[in-house]
Amino acid sequence: MTVLDALIQSRSRAAEYNRDDQVPPAVILWSDKERQWEPLMPVLRERQAHLLTLGTYDVERGPDQACGSGA
Repeated sequence: MTVLDALIQSRSRAAEYNRDDQVPPAVILWSDKERQWEPLMPVLRERQAHLLTLGTYDVERGPDQACGSGA
């Protein structure tokens, strides 16, 4: 298993919950104040298309840049 595989598996496990006791999580927040993981986001999005990032709105790139796939 690669580090990338382990990271993806860990993120997936964060969404696990007891269906008999809880409602599913609406969102899983991954804070990265120093933006150390930012260069890895395009690679993660290739394997997890539902991964969204928050950022500053850029008129030319549209709303998908501010909160979206980071395309």
